[in-house]
Amino acid sequence: MVMNPILWPLRTGLRFIRDIDGLFSYFSFKLFPKTYVIEGACQKRGICCQNIAICLSPSFWKHSWLKRLAQRYYTFVYNFQHIEDLEEHKVIKFKCNYLKEGKCSIYRRRPFICRQYPALQYFQKPEILPGCGYRIVAKNKK
Repeated sequence: MVMNPILWPLRTGLRFIRDIDGLFSYFSFKLFPKTYVIEGACQKRGICCQNIAICLSPSFWKHSWLKRLAQRYYTFVYNFQHIEDLEEHKVIKFKCNYLKEGKCSIYRRRPFICRQYPALQYFQKPEILPGCGYRIVAKNKK
């Protein structure tokens, strides 16, 4: 795919911002204690790549233009393909266009959102996709 020379700098700049945001997320998870821990290992089936759920705040769902903007952002910057909106969960569901024959074609350059799956959440028990190989366990309090 040949990228428009005008769009290339924009996408590159947005990807840089995306990566900085990913670093901040990574360090915040290291600094604050979590209620759950992740056990298991990736089975490399591409299940997570076909079911990417992006949670949006309720204000995005109140204003449809914000939801569309977020959808276009993830489509443009991450090269995701929109699948559906799950309004009851405040989630936009995507699949990754870099998944080829069940494997990530940019594995060494994959974004933080992919590197951090499954992501722990602070206020609720995270959900894991069936068959991915991971499981969530309550952390032992000492």
